[in-house]
Amino acid sequence: MKPKFDNRVFWKEANEPASGGLWSDPVPASPASMQAEFRAPRRRARVHEEYVAPLPVSRSPEERSNFRAELINQHVLVCHPDHIQKIYNQGYFGKGVLSRARPDHSISDQWERESPPVTSSSGAWPLPCSSWLSVYLQAFFLVYSLGCLSVYLNQEPLSIIQLWREFRSMRPDFVSSFAAYQHCRSRGWVPKGGGGAKYGADLMLYRKGPPFYHASYSVVIERVDDAFKGSALRPFSWRSLAALSRITSNVSKELMLCYIIFPADLSDVELDSPVCLSRLKVQEVIVSRWVSTKERAEQDDI
Repeated sequence: MKPKFDNRVFWKEANEPASGGLWSDPVPASPASMQAEFRAPRRRARVHEEYVAPLPVSRSPEERSNFRAELINQHVLVCHPDHIQKIYNQGYFGKGVLSRARPDHSISDQWERESPPVTSSSGAWPLPCSSWLSVYLQAFFLVYSLGCLSVYLNQEPLSIIQLWREFRSMRPDFVSSFAAYQHCRSRGWVPKGGGGAKYGADLMLYRKGPPFYHASYSVVIERVDDAFKGSALRPFSWRSLAALSRITSNVSKELMLCYIIFPADLSDVELDSPVCLSRLKVQEVIVSRWVSTKERAEQDDI
């Protein structure tokens, strides 16, 4: 399935103040309705594996998978080796506890032989080091959207509502983050976290998966109301937005602001259940730097 965005727009200073001054808020209240130019994803020079499937599910009920994970110390961990391989090979879900990306049991086996038990601030970590870590967004997508994962706490399975409440308590922005994650997955992209330290983004979007293509988009998630107003999860100044845009451009990616629009009448009671996701809307805005020398060269070519 070819990745796509149905409502991508190009962010442009279309509503510049008549006085010629700058907005106090660098993100416009309403995005300009100008279609963004699609850039093809950059394929990696060397690919060492084959593409298996976009998701770890089957159309046949007889072949339906039921993976298991444990919620331990605010981490969702998949321990069974077969489950680890399937959720990674089919959709690239999860991140290695010890290995960099793909599960590498040779590393974990060596760690188990040579290292003492893993401990944390809340006590010992009672599981083998060959486990596989799946972040909240990926875990809840496998549980709620695909129905192929069960998460256990103290050997008891958690219901969807219980898991939703657990994740909300652990991560205040979970509702808006999951809405953005599910939206990108539904468009055929593979969203991966962990780009915040390198690129200052919440998600990185890949075609097919990280082994095949470089990330195409750095995504920043923002929560707004119907009027595109609200308390920003990450308040931007002109300088910070320009810096983030330059960093994204220097690594050959595009910066996307993903607005999760909450209706004004959405209550806290509704937010206590994943049913509220049906009332949320998503608007993507592509932020592009305007380079005068590049524009001048293009005009000369014309």
